[in-house]
Amino acid sequence: AGFRELRVMSFNTWLWNKEQDVIRVEIERQDPDIVFLTEVTSHDIRLSKELVTQFPFQYPEKRQRGLHLLLMSRYPLQDVQGRGVWTGPAYLQGSLGPEWGNLTLLGTHTQRAPRVRAQWKQINAIAQHISTISHPRLVFGDFNASPYSHMVWQFAGITGMTRRSVLPTWPATWPSLPQVAIDHMFADDKLRFPDGVLAGRYAGSDHMPIVARVFVPVGGQTASLKAGSTNR
Repeated sequence: AGFRELRVMSFNTWLWNKEQDVIRVEIERQDPDIVFLTEVTSHDIRLSKELVTQFPFQYPEKRQRGLHLLLMSRYPLQDVQGRGVWTGPAYLQGSLGPEWGNLTLLGTHTQRAPRVRAQWKQINAIAQHISTISHPRLVFGDFNASPYSHMVWQFAGITGMTRRSVLPTWPATWPSLPQVAIDHMFADDKLRFPDGVLAGRYAGSDHMPIVARVFVPVGGQTASLKAGSTNR
């Protein structure tokens, strides 16, 4: 009682990945409610339109120059915003509304080495931005930083959020097993992760997707915690 289950998937599909059938199979296998894709290309846009029945709410609704991110949802999002400026934090953000406890979702993709100064500015800007939100928060995406990096610790310290991801996700193609966890999920302590954050299967990218079941507090409402429930 008092929670609803939300399945969330975050995946850097890789700019050079043209294996759209493989991506589709993995998305459908994971059966998420929310899918966040980074390094989105025209191939991913075509795939997203083919998945519109499963994910009728897709953001941005029109392709924006410089914004290589995509957020697909089974449920409508409110107050959607995003930016893809190189020197600022690239992100997509939206709220699921009062029926989901006004949960705010934010997906991001930061710069990487050797652009460490730009990456540092991006991570701090995202942390400062998400810290202004009073509702429950869930942040996910490709941080290009390991769990032991100062950037990740700084993000958690500024936001007061807890990193839930621990499994390696990169590189997915060499050697045969990923070595570093650079795809992350951060959440407020009000959110529960009964299975932790899991790594998905290889889907043509140099990253592995990450997936989680999230129990979202919804006040006095009652919702089943069973996977596959109609109350999800």
